[in-house]
Amino acid sequence: MPRVLSSKSTLLGVLTGVTLLVSFKLADASTFALIADLENGTIYRGYLSQNLADLTPLPLNGVMRPVAVDYDPVEGMVYWTDQRSESAPKICRAHLDGSNQTTVVGDLTDPGGMALDVASRMLYWTDGALAHIGRARMDGTGSKEILLSENHYNPKGIVVDSVHGHIFWSDWGENPRIERADLDGNNRRIVVQGGLSYPSSVTIDFNGNSLYWIDAIHDTIETSDLSGSNRRLVANLTVYSLSFPFDLAVYGDYVYWTEWGMYPTILRVHLDGRGAETIGPSIFQMPGGIHIQEEEEVDSTPPVVTGCPNEGVFKAVPLGYTSANVTWTPPTASDDSGMASVTMSSNRVPGQSFNLGRTHVQYNFTDAAGNQAFCDFVVTVSAVDSTNPTISCPPTIVRYVRSATQQLPVSWQFPTASDDSGNQPTITSTPNYPTSSGTFGAGMHSVTYLARDGAGNQASCILTINIILDSRIPTITGCPGRTIAVLPPGSSSVAVSWTEPVGADDNGVVNMTRSHRPGNTFTLGNATVTYTFTDQAGNQATCRFTVSVSRGDVTNPVISCPPTIVRYVRTATQQLSVSWPSPTASDDSGIQPTITSTPNYPTPSGTFGAGMHSVVYSARDEAGNQASCTLWINIILDSQAPTMAGCPGTTVVSTGNRSVDVSWTEPVSIDANGVVNMTRSHRPGDRFAVGDTFVRYTFTDRAGNQATCTFTVRVVAGCLLTPDQFDHLEVVSGQQSVYLPGESVQLTCQDGYQLSGSASRFCRSDLTWSGEPAVCVQQGEPMGGTVVGFGAGASGVLLLILLLLVVIFLIRRRKKTRVRAPDLAITAQITTQGDLGIYDNPQPVYETVVRGAAAPPPKEEETALSEVKPPLPSTPTPGYPPPSYEYAHADRHNYNLPPTYIPME
Repeated sequence: MPRVLSSKSTLLGVLTGVTLLVSFKLADASTFALIADLENGTIYRGYLSQNLADLTPLPLNGVMRPVAVDYDPVEGMVYWTDQRSESAPKICRAHLDGSNQTTVVGDLTDPGGMALDVASRMLYWTDGALAHIGRARMDGTGSKEILLSENHYNPKGIVVDSVHGHIFWSDWGENPRIERADLDGNNRRIVVQGGLSYPSSVTIDFNGNSLYWIDAIHDTIETSDLSGSNRRLVANLTVYSLSFPFDLAVYGDYVYWTEWGMYPTILRVHLDGRGAETIGPSIFQMPGGIHIQEEEEVDSTPPVVTGCPNEGVFKAVPLGYTSANVTWTPPTASDDSGMASVTMSSNRVPGQSFNLGRTHVQYNFTDAAGNQAFCDFVVTVSAVDSTNPTISCPPTIVRYVRSATQQLPVSWQFPTASDDSGNQPTITSTPNYPTSSGTFGAGMHSVTYLARDGAGNQASCILTINIILDSRIPTITGCPGRTIAVLPPGSSSVAVSWTEPVGADDNGVVNMTRSHRPGNTFTLGNATVTYTFTDQAGNQATCRFTVSVSRGDVTNPVISCPPTIVRYVRTATQQLSVSWPSPTASDDSGIQPTITSTPNYPTPSGTFGAGMHSVVYSARDEAGNQASCTLWINIILDSQAPTMAGCPGTTVVSTGNRSVDVSWTEPVSIDANGVVNMTRSHRPGDRFAVGDTFVRYTFTDRAGNQATCTFTVRVVAGCLLTPDQFDHLEVVSGQQSVYLPGESVQLTCQDGYQLSGSASRFCRSDLTWSGEPAVCVQQGEPMGGTVVGFGAGASGVLLLILLLLVVIFLIRRRKKTRVRAPDLAITAQITTQGDLGIYDNPQPVYETVVRGAAAPPPKEEETALSEVKPPLPSTPTPGYPPPSYEYAHADRHNYNLPPTYIPME
C-alpha cells in the first residue's frame, strides 16, 4: 500500500480518522493523486491544487476490489492490485485514459501492498495469505519470483528505496515489525519493532530520508530515519476520534491517508503533527491505496553514487596461486528526481577472476536525463597464507538424567588444533566455555570450536553432548524366590547357591551390586539377599529374596479338607456357585505351612457344572515337605420332579351347617436324591365353608424340581337324614346323604309298625324338614294316645284292611336291600413325569352304574378326554344286590391320569 512517488513526494501508509479542515497548502498544478475504493471497484484521480475536489474515476474495466495503487511516469500507466477478480487476484495496469488495460501478474492469493522500482523496471508486492514478498517485471514478461517467505508471516505495506537499493515492508504477523532487505531479498534485517500491532502501511520521505508508517490498531502515525533510529510519534489519531486508517502518502509538508472509520474519507496532517484535516469530497465507500504523483522537472544533476569501494578491494590467495575470483558489493546510484531511473555499466563484475597484482575497475551510472556519475577503484590480488588450521573435537558425549528438569555437570577434553605455520592457532568456543565443562539438561547440545591462525584462516569442529532423559528403571529377570537350605548334621552353616538375576536397560549398561554371592555360607535362620541394578541415569531396580536355613525336617505337614460337597442342578448347562471352608494344615515346626490348590482357587469358592469335581490342596512346610488332600464337589444333575402318591380326588362333604371341619389322608412324595420339601395350602381338619375350595400340595426336591397335587373339597349344605338311626323307619324313595332345599323324601315303617307323623317331608330353605317328625309305633299300641273305637262290623272290615296292608308291605320290603353296598367315589392317582411342574388334567369320562344299571354320562362341560374311562369294580358277591356307584366330580386342575375307585362311607 505505501508508495514512493518522486524525489519530492512520497506516499504509502495506513491510518484511521476524521478531523476538521484547518488549512491547505497549494500544490503544483501538475501534482495529482490516485485513490482506490475497495468497495465500489473504482480508482479516482484528482489534483491537489483543487483539494481533490475534481476527483473523477478512471475509465477501467472489470475492476472489482482495487487495494494498492501506483504510477509509472515513464510509460504513463497506473498499476493496481485487484483482490477479487473474476478469475483470481491479480495485478493490472492501464494508461490513465483506460487504454491498454492488461494483467501484469495473475494467479495471486491475497495481493495487498505493491510498489514500483521504475529505474530497474521491477514490480514488488506482498501476499498476506501466502506469507511472502514477490517481484516481477513491470511489463509482465518473465516469471514471478518469490523473494521472502516464512510461516507466521503477514506482510502488508511495501515501498522501494531505489536510491539506496532497498525495499521496506511492514508485517503484522505474530511479531509485528518493519523490515528492510536488498532489492534481491538479501541482507534482511528488522528496522522497527516493539510498540506495534497492525503496522499496515509504510512509506519514505526522500527529502528528509525518513521512514513513515501507520498502525491501524494503535491509530498512530510514526516516523524514524531509514535505519529505524530517532523514532517519534507524528500524530495520535484517537485525539481526533479517528479509527482504522488504511493507506498513507507523504508529499511536501504533509502526510496524507485514507480512513475507514465512521466517515470514509481522505485526510492529511502536517509532518510535525499539527492541523489534521479532511480533503476531497465524501464520495468513498472504502478508500484504499493512495498515490501522489508530481510531474518531473528538467534534470541536470548527475546521479549520486554510494557504496563505491574507493579504498579498493583486496583478495589474498595461498602461496603458489596466480589468480583468484574476487567479489565485492556493487556500488549504487540515486537521482534527485526521486525515481531510480539510473542505468549502470562496468568493465568488471563481482566474481570474475583477477590475476595477481592490481586491476582497475570502473562503474558508470546514467540517469534518465543522461547525467552521468562514476565509481573507480582498484582490485588487488596478493599471495598470502590461506591454509586453514586443523582442529579435532572430542567424540560425542552421552550422559543420562532421570527428570526433564535435572541439570547435569559435564566435562570433556579440550580440542586439539595445529597450523602449517607451526604456530598454535587460537581456539574459541560458541557458546563460550572458558573451561571444557558445563551444565546441561535433557536434549542434544552442541559446542562449536573455532581455530584461527595468524593469517586469519580458520577451521571449526563441533562437540556434541547428548543428554538422554531416562526415567525407566532397569528390567530384572530371574529373581529367585525363597531359597531353602538344611544344615548338615553337626554343622552350624551351609553353603547356598542360586542362579543370579539379570538386569537389562533400554540405554545399555547396567551396574549390579549384591549383598551375597552364590556359594556364600549361611547360618541357621533367615537371611535377606539383595541385588541392586543401576542404569546410567541412576534409576534403580532391586531384587530381594530370602535364604532360609533350618535343621533337618523330614516330617510332612498335616492337612485336612472339608467333606464332600453335594449340590444339585436341574440342567446340564447350569453353573452353580459353591463355597466351602478353607482346609486346615499344621506342621511340627510350629510354622504355618503354605497351602495351594489345584486348580487354583484363591478363595474357597467357585462355579461348577454337573459332574464330579476335585480340588487338590497341598500343604508345604519350610523344609519342603508336603502333604495333600482332595475336596470332592459332586454336582448332581437332577431333572426329575419328586414322585407323589395318595393325592386325594375331589372330596364331597355334606353338612347341615354353613361350614364343616374336613380331614383327608395327606399325599406323600419321594425323590431319587432324598429330601423333599412340602408346602400346602390347607391342612386336614381345617374348616371349609360351603362350596368348592381348591387345595394344593407342592413337593420340591433339592434341585428345585417340583411336583404338585391339587384337589377340591366340596362342602354341600342341606337337610340330613340317616334312617338307620331311627327304629323301624325306612326311606321308600329319594334316599341320599343330603337333601338340598326343595328336595323331598318318602318314609315308611317296617312290618308290624305303623307311621306316626309326616310320611312325606321336604327340605326347607333354612335347612329344616317340613311336616311332623315320623315315628314308627308297633301295631296295637295307641297312636298319639288316642283310642278310636269301631263296631263289630266295622272291626271285621278294619282287620281285613290291615291284613292287606301287611301283605303289600311284605312284598315291598322284600324288594328293598337290607345289606347296603358301600358308596364309591372316583379319584385320581397322581404321578409326575420328567422335570415337569404342575399339570392341568382335563376330566375323564366315567361309566357309572346305579343298582346295576348304566348311569347317564357326565355333562359336556365336565368331559375333556373321552378316551379315558375308569375300569369298573369287580362283580359283587353272588346273592347280594349289585353295588350303587356315586359319581364324584373331578376337578379340572387335577393331573391327566386315569382315576380309580375308592369306597366311601
